[in-house]
Amino acid sequence: MEITVFDKNQQKIILTSEDLQETLEQIASISNESNFDVRKILNKAQTYLNIFQINLNDDQQNFTINQFINLLINICQEENYIKISNYLSDHKDNIFNKNLENTNFFNSAQITKLIKFYSLANNQNSKFDLFSKLAQDDKNIQQLLEQGNFLPHQNILKKQNSFSGMHIYLEDDLSNIFDHLKQIAINFQNLINTTVDFSLLRPKMSLIKSTQGYSSGPVSFIKIYTSTLEVLRQQISDTFTPLQTFTLNIHHPDILEYLIFIKNFQKNTLNKFIQFNIELTPNFIDALTKEEDYELISPYDQQVVNLLSAKNTFDLIISTFIENTALGLTINNNEEEQEEKNNKIDISVIVNFSSYTNIDNLLQDLPIIENYLVKSQQNSQIYPNFQKQFIIQFTGWQDFIIQKEISYESLQNLELINQIFTQIKNHLSPSIKLSIDLSSPLLSIFNETKAFEPFENLAFNKISINGLENYQLIESLKTKLPNISNELIKQIFENNSLANIHNIDSKIKNLFKVSSEISPEFHLEIQKILEKFTNTNTHKKIYFSNNLDIENIKNIILNAVTQDIRSLTFCQFNIQNNTENTPNNLTETNFLHKLNKKHKRKHKEIQPPLFQIKKTEEVIIPPISHD
Repeated sequence: MEITVFDKNQQKIILTSEDLQETLEQIASISNESNFDVRKILNKAQTYLNIFQINLNDDQQNFTINQFINLLINICQEENYIKISNYLSDHKDNIFNKNLENTNFFNSAQITKLIKFYSLANNQNSKFDLFSKLAQDDKNIQQLLEQGNFLPHQNILKKQNSFSGMHIYLEDDLSNIFDHLKQIAINFQNLINTTVDFSLLRPKMSLIKSTQGYSSGPVSFIKIYTSTLEVLRQQISDTFTPLQTFTLNIHHPDILEYLIFIKNFQKNTLNKFIQFNIELTPNFIDALTKEEDYELISPYDQQVVNLLSAKNTFDLIISTFIENTALGLTINNNEEEQEEKNNKIDISVIVNFSSYTNIDNLLQDLPIIENYLVKSQQNSQIYPNFQKQFIIQFTGWQDFIIQKEISYESLQNLELINQIFTQIKNHLSPSIKLSIDLSSPLLSIFNETKAFEPFENLAFNKISINGLENYQLIESLKTKLPNISNELIKQIFENNSLANIHNIDSKIKNLFKVSSEISPEFHLEIQKILEKFTNTNTHKKIYFSNNLDIENIKNIILNAVTQDIRSLTFCQFNIQNNTENTPNNLTETNFLHKLNKKHKRKHKEIQPPLFQIKKTEEVIIPPISHD
């Protein structure tokens, strides 16, 4: 369906079925019309136009946009969509106005997400209301918002929860644990990322003097937290679900139970919205490189309760890494940061590289953004015991370097990152921290790439309202290949690579390498440079491709943790599957091989429990050394 209409200035506007569907879905979202049937409305419009004998593609017919909108209004009234009908009547001049839509960075679909995300009241139902409200009467900020240069954190409009992240260190106290469980539930509903550290909780089977009972250990409370989030998860959209992170120190006596829990944790509907972290220390890494034992220390009295093989524990970590990518590692080599573990809240904004063509413009905007960020703390006085952190996050780097025709996997890219972040640091006050974060739901609103990630997909398949498959290239690739055939686009979609596509310039192939085509070592090299400038953990995906086996993965990660990488939070594995008849470089006695062989056993149940936990005896515990 394609309609040619004319506006009041006799300018021709061509509306495709995708345009109509997108616009009507946006209006339905704004009007809170949850049961709106777009296909039915458009089919009925097509029928009426045929009855009126209007040729939709006849430029001479002079069918005006107002006539078409009036037709949609009548159809919506017939179908009892009164809210949508009223909206169409009140906004005739703005609907389908292409020139108006192109005055800022965001398209209508992105505006719809923003309106949902910031939870605007019913009387604030347009992008103009949105940006005006977020700018808080600051015209400079409103201009930056409309241009897509940055977005404030998601709770800026909420007086009681006007922060974007929270870092909680639980105390070994039952009331403290459950008070913070309530706080996390509130954070989850308000789309706030939360990191909870369980390292101070006493280990399992420790004596509790007040009750003469025994402690159940941190893992039991982690299960309570995940069960709570499982219930709350049903109430939140997939697009905007915040990330919740649970952390345990490598020296905690219950570290093996924690690893086994993660290894067998079936995420279910929580899917990618829970992250498990292990905090490594210089002492553990030193013992790992020397293949020695390391100490398990009770946080209750700081006594050494046992020794554990660092090498075998690391093997178990790698095995868990591969089976459950929700596991991450943080390496804290800074003694000052180790001592300074206060509860914190983050007040943040996201700066979008892809909206800038000139880095000088970004540097000029930074003081404006910093001033806006610091003013936001006025709404965050309800947590006086929490330390405030002002953070600027960044996104859209790959889109930025494509404009400059710089390949992601190149020395030029590394040099540019170093140069630009040095300049950014010099234009900000020391109180502003920099961050590269993949956990913010706001990132889904910007264009093709997130944070400092390369392209993950070069094409996508969009089903039209007629049920037809429509293969499309991502926008940045479309500009480089404007006249490519549909068959070739389909081939790019199926292969997700340009490597084996003929008649495409090698320079373009080099520019548009997807994440899986870039070596994990190069991903780590980018992260190492970013960590020089960021004051918080850097979220960078590390991709391990098909030609790597478990031993190679282990060696790469081992090199990373021993070479001052501060975090390995998101790893993606695509490992070769070895059948029993295929030669395998892992021997029968290898610890990892035994774990993976045991993991192949599947237990079928008629009604699986909420969290499926396999028998602990299936996992071989590393040997423990006694004094």
